[in-house]
Amino acid sequence: MKQHLTKRFLALFLSLVMVLGLLPVTALAAERSYDGTEQLYVDLGAVSWWQDNSPTQRAYFFGENGIAWALLEPEEGTVYKTAVPAGTWTHVILVRCNPAYQGEDYWSADSKWNQTGDIARDSEKNFLQSFG
Repeated sequence: MKQHLTKRFLALFLSLVMVLGLLPVTALAAERSYDGTEQLYVDLGAVSWWQDNSPTQRAYFFGENGIAWALLEPEEGTVYKTAVPAGTWTHVILVRCNPAYQGEDYWSADSKWNQTGDIARDSEKNFLQSFG
């Protein structure tokens, strides 16, 4: 009887581990709401070539409730800033874009040169020093 219960427990435990292992990482990211006034600072010098050819810098925020784009503007040296759009976000992607795209084409997918992976938004910090 004891051996039978041990096998059942082990089977249940292994099933639970497998199910949790299949959950997407984004489901575990901290979700945070922003009111549109908080600044996010990014050190673009974290990747040596990220500012080559004077690109336009954008940030793509996303979470379970939608997406939002924001422009990064120079602050000081290699540090850029943007106001985090109002909404509830779990991640941000930094996007390096061709500055030749203007107007409606500015937001075109063709304007993108490079982008980071999904960067989980820390619930308390507003300065990204590493994203490479």
